[in-house]
Amino acid sequence: MSKTFMLMIVLALVVATTGYTQNINGSLAGRVVDQQGAVVPNASVIASDLTQKLNVTTKTNDQGTFVLAGLRPGNYSLRVEAAGFKKLDRPNIALNADEKLAIGDLVMEVGALTETVEVSAQATILQTESAERSDTIIGKQIENLQVNGRNPLDMTKLIPGVVDTANFQVGGPGGIGSIQVNGNRGSANMLTINGIGNMDTGSNGSQNVTVSIDSTQEFHILTGMYQAEYGRNAGAQIAVVTKSGSSDIHGSGYWYHRHDDLNANSWINNAKGIPRSLFRYNDPGYTVGGPVYIPKLLPQRNRLFFFWSEEFQEQLAPNTVRNIQVPTALERQGNFSQSVNSSGRPVTIKDPLNGQPFAGNIVPANRLFGPGVALLNLFPQPNVSGQVGYNYTSQFSNSQNRREDLLRIDYNLSQNVRVFGHYI
Repeated sequence: MSKTFMLMIVLALVVATTGYTQNINGSLAGRVVDQQGAVVPNASVIASDLTQKLNVTTKTNDQGTFVLAGLRPGNYSLRVEAAGFKKLDRPNIALNADEKLAIGDLVMEVGALTETVEVSAQATILQTESAERSDTIIGKQIENLQVNGRNPLDMTKLIPGVVDTANFQVGGPGGIGSIQVNGNRGSANMLTINGIGNMDTGSNGSQNVTVSIDSTQEFHILTGMYQAEYGRNAGAQIAVVTKSGSSDIHGSGYWYHRHDDLNANSWINNAKGIPRSLFRYNDPGYTVGGPVYIPKLLPQRNRLFFFWSEEFQEQLAPNTVRNIQVPTALERQGNFSQSVNSSGRPVTIKDPLNGQPFAGNIVPANRLFGPGVALLNLFPQPNVSGQVGYNYTSQFSNSQNRREDLLRIDYNLSQNVRVFGHYI
């Protein structure tokens, strides 16, 4: 297997996932000045992503400004170097999906390049390069938030301007059509995973595929005033960014369990004597990610990274209460003397041979068809009396088992060329 063949595999992953795509990369912009406020041209600005040991370098122009574009979401540190000045370090810059952050002025001190100034106290960075209204939930926030049903879309309830009436208790692809943002219809939302469209265009109310909370790095939602690149839908633009591998091997394992013994029965069920339904979840899963190092094929470290997650959702959830009519004990014997229809009126059973009603509305025993009686006995016995239109009520639980798989590959060809692909 050659390097060219490996590259073709990575590119195939990227091409295989194209469709309606948006940009999830962000940018950092700023200006380098000295202590008197004069601009510093031709200074080297280096953005470092410590998770993948990746450096992206640019130069300031004649006005001292710089733009580092095409940066994947993550936590960055900036280093500025210029002849006659001390090195300037600006750590811990959080860049979210498609954010265009303005760092402001980076003030350099006169001195030797062997000296370093680290900026620890810093003002809050604002996104002044775009007029969009957006919110982002990242990292530890995602890990520590309780999300019912383990669906990332449930986090939309935390965003201002969002009315979320979806029920995400049971994992599945639905629910996005029940999210209204700033008065827009639920069918006007757009959802992407890693910038790739994930809407079922046949309904505009559900997803094509789903990802687990433990494989989600960032949940970003634009609620208004976003750029022209966000087309197709006029509602919220919801962007889910999955985790990627880092320069070290990291993994996790988990098991989430829910049992109906810890639930209270509903008031209506108690009033009707319906027992508490089975409501049980068993959600085991795991994640693993890290670098790929193959001495002969990929001799350079920190170039190719992988992230793999798998979750098994074994769900047993109750349905709504169902009310139906089943054969009574007398009807199973051919006795319809006490039978009524759905309106509560007595029914009349006629002899098919002469069209006349049976005496007393009772079918003679010798006229009963054995296989038909056996078929009636397959129905359950009535468990409700005194109701019009039904004599049997139930709330059986439904098994909805699912499995979620995710593979993401990131390949840093160079400082300026980076590709990724995912399989979900």
